[in-house]
Parts: sequence; structure tokens; C-alpha cells
Amino acid sequence: MEKTPFKIIDKYAFDEHRFKTIEEAQAWIRKNTMPDYIVIDDILYTMEEYDMGGQDTSYYNKRTGKTLSVKNKDRYKFGFGDSELSIDEIGCYRNDIDYTD
Repeated sequence: MEKTPFKIIDKYAFDEHRFKTIEEAQAWIRKNTMPDYIVIDDILYTMEEYDMGGQDTSYYNKRTGKTLSVKNKDRYKFGFGDSELSIDEIGCYRNDIDYTD
């Protein structure tokens, strides 16, 4: 079995933010907050940007090219209870971010 960069580091970090499904991740975020890194179905997503209006946050995985989007009505006023997660098959990465995977 070939080791990806993610498999090399997975024993050291990300266990608290590791989920099998997007529904599990969504339920956790609704009760807690948005972490800098999140793992869904063994894909490590790195937070890359958020808006100051409190409505949109995006995460990216450079290896797969997938984007994880988190939408809220206003996380500053209402928290994360209404967070809606989705994964898009397309996306673009930022050169100023060091993506772990």
C-alpha cells in the first residue's frame, strides 16, 4: 500500500476532526466550530478562506482538487448551528497556502 503524505502524518494529528461522512462533519461543526483542518472520508481539507460577512468558508485538498464549502447565515451573530457543508469536484488552490495533502 502506497503511503500518501496524509497517511504519514495521520497518527500525529487530525483525529478530533476526522469524519467518515460529510453528515458527521456537518453535525460536529454545528455543535462546535470550524477547524483549520478537517478530514472527511480520508481526504484532508485545509481551510483556505472565509468571508468577513460570516457566510462562506472554503477548504481545499490539492491532491484531489476537491473543495469543501461551509455556508452559514451569519456565524458571527448566530454561531455554527445552521452550517451546511458541500463538496465540489472542482476548485482552485492558493499559492500562499501550504496544503498538507
